[in-house]
Amino acid sequence: MVDLGPFIDPTASLGPEWGNPLFYFNAGAFLLGILLLVKMRDRRGESSLADGVWWSGMVITIGSGLHFIGDLTAVSEAWDHQFIHLVVLVATLTLFLFVRRGD
Repeated sequence: MVDLGPFIDPTASLGPEWGNPLFYFNAGAFLLGILLLVKMRDRRGESSLADGVWWSGMVITIGSGLHFIGDLTAVSEAWDHQFIHLVVLVATLTLFLFVRRGD
């Protein structure tokens, strides 16, 4: 098992990391995820591809939201890094499973 160290970074402080570009990337991904879900809401049920995009978008939105919260609560970058790769895997798997179903 990989040693990721402590879950909460003891050297970090709570709150926004204004000087860290990742803070803005995570906030942007969360907001764009919400916009994607709103935009795709009316397309659900049209095709398996549309459903797959909506559900994988849901995974990305929740994951990026949790990632953003992790930025605010001093979660260590090592844990954060592992988590976001898991989110990408689950979102990709979700899209694959819906597209594989076909119409």
